[in-house]
Amino acid sequence: MHHCMGGVGGKRGLWGFVRGGMGGITQAMADSARSRGAKIRTEARVEKVLVSDGRAAGVVLESGEEICAEIVVSGVDPKRTFLKLIEARHLEGEFLQAIKAFKIEGVSM
Repeated sequence: MHHCMGGVGGKRGLWGFVRGGMGGITQAMADSARSRGAKIRTEARVEKVLVSDGRAAGVVLESGEEICAEIVVSGVDPKRTFLKLIEARHLEGEFLQAIKAFKIEGVSM
C-alpha cells in the first residue's frame, strides 16, 4: 500500500529514498546556506513576515524580536506562509485567491 500511494514526477506507484536519510538533505541545505552567509536559528518561531516596498524585508519572532534581512526564506507550506505570516494587504488579489484555492495533498497511513 505504501508504495502504491507514492508518486514521483506525476507517476503513481513510484517511490524515492534519500541516501543517508532525510536529515542528510536538510544538513546539506543548511551547510550550503551557511557557506553563503546565511544565519540559521532554531527554536525561534516566526510570528509574521515584515514587508517593505512589496518585498519581504525580515521577520518578527514570537518573542517580539524583529530581524531584518535582504532575503527571507520560508520553510512552511504556501498557505501558511501567505495566509498566516504575510498580511493580505501585501498580496495582489489574484495571487491571494490562487493561494486560497491551492490544494495541498498528503498521504499518511
